[in-house]
Amino acid sequence: MGDDLFMTEFETSLVVLIAGLVIVFAVLFLLIGIIKGYGSIILAVMKSREAKRQEKKEKATAAAHAAAKSEAAPAPVPAAPAAVSEPAQDGIPGDVIAAIAAAVDFMYGAGTHVVTGVKRVTPNRSAWASAGMIESTRPF
Repeated sequence: MGDDLFMTEFETSLVVLIAGLVIVFAVLFLLIGIIKGYGSIILAVMKSREAKRQEKKEKATAAAHAAAKSEAAPAPVPAAPAAVSEPAQDGIPGDVIAAIAAAVDFMYGAGTHVVTGVKRVTPNRSAWASAGMIESTRPF
Protein backbone atom coordinates (compact mmCIF):
# COMPACT_ATOMS: atom_id res chain seq x y z
CA MET A 1 0.00 0.00 0.00
CA GLY A 2 2.93 2.36 0.63
CA ASP A 3 4.15 1.91 -2.94
CA ASP A 4 0.70 2.69 -4.38
CA LEU A 5 0.53 5.89 -2.36
CA PHE A 6 4.05 6.84 -3.49
CA MET A 7 3.17 6.24 -7.17
CA THR A 8 -0.04 8.22 -6.83
CA GLU A 9 1.83 11.15 -5.29
CA PHE A 10 4.57 10.82 -7.91
CA GLU A 11 2.04 10.76 -10.75
CA THR A 12 0.22 13.76 -9.29
CA SER A 13 3.49 15.66 -8.93
CA LEU A 14 4.47 14.79 -12.50
CA VAL A 15 1.10 15.95 -13.85
CA VAL A 16 1.34 19.23 -11.91
CA LEU A 17 4.91 19.76 -13.13
CA ILE A 18 4.05 19.14 -16.78
CA ALA A 19 0.87 21.24 -16.57
CA GLY A 20 2.85 24.09 -15.00
CA LEU A 21 5.52 23.98 -17.71
CA VAL A 22 2.91 23.85 -20.47
CA ILE A 23 1.01 26.81 -19.01
CA VAL A 24 4.17 28.88 -18.50
CA PHE A 25 5.42 28.33 -22.04
CA ALA A 26 1.96 28.85 -23.56
CA VAL A 27 1.64 32.22 -21.79
CA LEU A 28 5.20 33.07 -22.83
CA PHE A 29 4.42 32.43 -26.50
CA LEU A 30 1.16 34.35 -26.14
CA LEU A 31 3.04 37.36 -24.74
CA ILE A 32 5.61 37.13 -27.54
CA GLY A 33 2.79 37.19 -30.08
CA ILE A 34 1.09 40.16 -28.39
CA ILE A 35 4.34 42.15 -28.28
CA LYS A 36 5.17 41.39 -31.93
CA GLY A 37 1.63 42.30 -32.98
CA TYR A 38 1.79 45.56 -31.05
CA GLY A 39 5.14 46.35 -32.67
CA SER A 40 3.77 45.75 -36.17
CA ILE A 41 0.73 47.92 -35.45
CA ILE A 42 2.90 50.76 -34.19
CA LEU A 43 5.24 50.41 -37.18
CA ALA A 44 2.30 50.54 -39.61
CA VAL A 45 0.88 53.64 -37.90
CA MET A 46 4.27 55.35 -37.99
CA LYS A 47 4.71 54.51 -41.68
CA SER A 48 1.27 55.89 -42.52
CA ARG A 49 2.01 59.11 -40.59
CA GLU A 50 5.34 59.44 -42.36
CA ALA A 51 3.63 58.90 -45.71
CA LYS A 52 1.10 61.63 -44.88
CA ARG A 53 3.89 64.01 -43.84
CA GLN A 54 5.81 63.22 -47.01
CA GLU A 55 2.69 63.83 -49.09
CA LYS A 56 2.11 67.20 -47.39
CA LYS A 57 5.75 68.09 -47.91
CA GLU A 58 5.57 67.19 -51.60
CA LYS A 59 2.41 69.28 -52.02
CA ALA A 60 4.05 72.22 -50.28
CA THR A 61 7.21 71.99 -52.38
CA ALA A 62 5.16 71.62 -55.56
CA ALA A 63 3.16 74.72 -54.63
CA ALA A 64 6.37 76.60 -53.80
CA HIS A 65 7.94 75.59 -57.12
CA ALA A 66 4.82 76.66 -58.98
CA ALA A 67 4.81 80.01 -57.17
CA ALA A 68 8.52 80.48 -57.82
CA LYS A 69 8.12 79.73 -61.52
CA SER A 70 5.22 82.15 -61.84
CA GLU A 71 7.19 85.02 -60.25
CA ALA A 72 10.00 86.77 -62.04
CA ALA A 73 13.46 85.76 -60.90
CA PRO A 74 14.83 88.38 -58.46
CA ALA A 75 18.21 89.95 -59.02
CA PRO A 76 21.07 88.14 -57.25
CA VAL A 77 21.98 89.61 -53.88
CA PRO A 78 25.66 90.41 -53.42
CA ALA A 79 27.41 88.41 -50.72
CA ALA A 80 27.92 90.09 -47.38
CA PRO A 81 31.51 90.71 -46.36
CA ALA A 82 32.92 88.03 -44.09
CA ALA A 83 32.79 89.04 -40.44
CA VAL A 84 35.92 88.75 -38.38
CA SER A 85 35.46 86.40 -35.46
CA GLU A 86 36.25 88.20 -32.25
CA PRO A 87 35.52 87.36 -28.64
CA ALA A 88 32.10 88.71 -27.73
CA GLN A 89 31.30 87.41 -24.25
CA ASP A 90 33.64 85.79 -21.75
CA GLY A 91 36.18 85.06 -24.48
CA ILE A 92 33.68 83.08 -26.60
CA PRO A 93 34.09 83.81 -30.34
CA GLY A 94 31.16 85.35 -32.18
CA ASP A 95 31.00 82.34 -34.51
CA VAL A 96 30.33 80.05 -31.57
CA ILE A 97 27.60 82.35 -30.25
CA ALA A 98 26.05 82.46 -33.73
CA ALA A 99 26.15 78.66 -33.93
CA ILE A 100 24.48 78.35 -30.51
CA ALA A 101 21.80 80.88 -31.51
CA ALA A 102 21.21 79.00 -34.79
CA ALA A 103 20.88 75.70 -32.92
CA VAL A 104 18.35 77.22 -30.50
CA ASP A 105 16.45 78.73 -33.43
CA PHE A 106 16.41 75.37 -35.23
CA MET A 107 15.36 73.31 -32.21
CA TYR A 108 12.60 75.58 -30.90
CA GLY A 109 11.32 77.14 -34.12
CA ALA A 110 12.22 80.27 -36.00
CA GLY A 111 11.81 83.42 -33.94
CA THR A 112 10.35 81.80 -30.83
CA HIS A 113 13.42 82.17 -28.61
CA VAL A 114 16.17 84.76 -28.33
CA VAL A 115 19.68 84.08 -27.08
CA THR A 116 20.51 87.00 -24.81
CA GLY A 117 23.80 85.78 -23.42
CA VAL A 118 26.31 82.98 -23.47
CA LYS A 119 28.79 82.29 -20.69
CA ARG A 120 31.26 79.59 -19.89
CA VAL A 121 30.47 77.31 -17.00
CA THR A 122 33.33 76.60 -14.67
CA PRO A 123 33.69 72.92 -13.91
CA ASN A 124 32.72 72.20 -10.32
CA ARG A 125 33.54 68.49 -10.34
CA SER A 126 36.54 66.79 -8.89
CA ALA A 127 38.88 64.91 -11.21
CA TRP A 128 37.35 61.61 -10.11
CA ALA A 129 33.80 62.81 -10.73
CA SER A 130 34.78 64.10 -14.19
CA ALA A 131 36.43 60.78 -15.02
CA GLY A 132 33.34 58.90 -13.90
CA MET A 133 31.05 61.13 -15.95
CA ILE A 134 33.22 60.74 -19.05
CA GLU A 135 33.32 56.96 -18.58
CA SER A 136 29.56 56.76 -18.10
CA THR A 137 28.59 58.97 -21.04
CA ARG A 138 31.05 57.97 -23.73
CA PRO A 139 29.52 56.61 -26.94
CA PHE A 140 29.41 52.88 -27.57
